[in-house]
Amino acid sequence: GRAADTDTLLEKHGITFILDLADSADDMKGYLKDKDLHSPYTSGLFKSGKFTGLALSASYQSEDYKKNLASGLREMLQAGAPVYIHCTEGKDRTGFVCLLLEALAGASYEEMRADYMKTYENYYSITSENTPQKYSAIVSLYFDPFLSYLHRTEDPAAADYVQDAVDYLLSAGMTREETDRLREFLTQDRQ
Repeated sequence: GRAADTDTLLEKHGITFILDLADSADDMKGYLKDKDLHSPYTSGLFKSGKFTGLALSASYQSEDYKKNLASGLREMLQAGAPVYIHCTEGKDRTGFVCLLLEALAGASYEEMRADYMKTYENYYSITSENTPQKYSAIVSLYFDPFLSYLHRTEDPAAADYVQDAVDYLLSAGMTREETDRLREFLTQDRQ
């Protein structure tokens, strides 16, 4: 139901590559056959090879997840910016991947937490102001464990997140050169 709106926004913002963490290329082929789906821009990106579907589980710790993510990030690097990264709701697969990329780009704990919690604000109206207990519970149950896994510590706010992200990507099979290129890709000024 949100495909047409998403399609309009992708075109408006000049998205040139889609990294779909939830669906496979075969899934996307099936979606595009639906005559009620009005997504010409997305369809054009897909047909021109500017789409990668990884069909990841939510298990960011698994070797399959890491390997597939590394492959998708390599394709993203080749395609160039701007990129649209998504899954189904944007909090598990996309939440972890965007946190990982933000960590690599040098974001602070507070910046990553605020970005991660945007999904909960948009979907469920959960904010630190209007529902502080729910907000804190989500941070401690979902967000902090992502960072703790990267840093392997109980104190996610006291980490070197750039190095933690590099280490994760190296463990996923990326090379040091690729992680450097990815960091440059994420941090270059495109204004």
